[in-house]
Amino acid sequence: MSQVLTRKQQESALSQEMDAVFSDLVQFRGLFQLIFVLGIGGSFPYGFHISVISYPSAHIRKFINETWIERHGSPLHPETIMLLWSFIVSVYGMGGFLGSLCCGYLTTKYRKQKCQMCANLIILVAALIMAFSKTAKSFEMILVGRFLYGIGTGMCSGHCGTTLIDRFGRRVLLCGGYMLMGSVLALLTMTLSLQHQFFWMHYFSVILIFLFVIFYGTGPSGTTITIMVEIFSQSSRPSAFLIFGCINWMGLFVLGMTFPLIVENLGPFCFLIFLGILALSAIFIYLYLPETKGKSIMEIKAEFNKLNFGKKETSATGNNFPKEQLFCTKL
Repeated sequence: MSQVLTRKQQESALSQEMDAVFSDLVQFRGLFQLIFVLGIGGSFPYGFHISVISYPSAHIRKFINETWIERHGSPLHPETIMLLWSFIVSVYGMGGFLGSLCCGYLTTKYRKQKCQMCANLIILVAALIMAFSKTAKSFEMILVGRFLYGIGTGMCSGHCGTTLIDRFGRRVLLCGGYMLMGSVLALLTMTLSLQHQFFWMHYFSVILIFLFVIFYGTGPSGTTITIMVEIFSQSSRPSAFLIFGCINWMGLFVLGMTFPLIVENLGPFCFLIFLGILALSAIFIYLYLPETKGKSIMEIKAEFNKLNFGKKETSATGNNFPKEQLFCTKL
């Protein structure tokens, strides 16, 4: 009799465990679907449109020159072609800057779902404009399409900025990501310098580029937004995201305008500039950014005060002013 009861108890416990597993699967299925939709509709276009324009660069410059010859009967100067090509690359950043500026207002007025649909519609229109640019024999349509891509992607990035990944420490992801990205750039400089001597160096360069994207995506890409959400209060967060978006997209515009000239003058050693920037960023974060994972805004403020004042924090807060008003950081 006792053996029968034991079997029934075991079967009941097993059934409860299976029910719990199925419940978790249903819950995580919805989470994975949400992550997939936010990734494809938000962060994926950002990285895709930055990198996809590099491969057809020779074809686009040739198309610009051929279109100009057909219109005016004479070719463009190579420097003018390079300037137009740089503007095609960088106008994406100007569109993203405009999209990030409009994102907050539009989201407040029309809600996130409608704004996300509008952003995807803008990207679809941009794709159609660029697709018909060759048929219309107009390189200006490529410029317009890139600009609209930027607007749509800027709005998408703004909507998906609050999606967080909380598993590792923020400092580990940022510093580790920057150091790995710097190591990849150092190896990429070496492989590009030796690609004319060893044919198989091309394959290593492609692998290194994929590794760079992976290290960026798993480290600084999502962690930067997460830290911004954690270190700013609710009232200051919209302004912080607005400033971040403006700096990000304007920097992308400047980089798009200047990078072709940097490559032309430095060749494969152009990546050493970005290696230095990554190294300085990793050092700055290691020295001045406390770990924010699992901490409240007041605990993070205390960590910042400890970095700034050290043991003087207690005496500094001993006056008549509230502790919140004394918060000051080297950032």
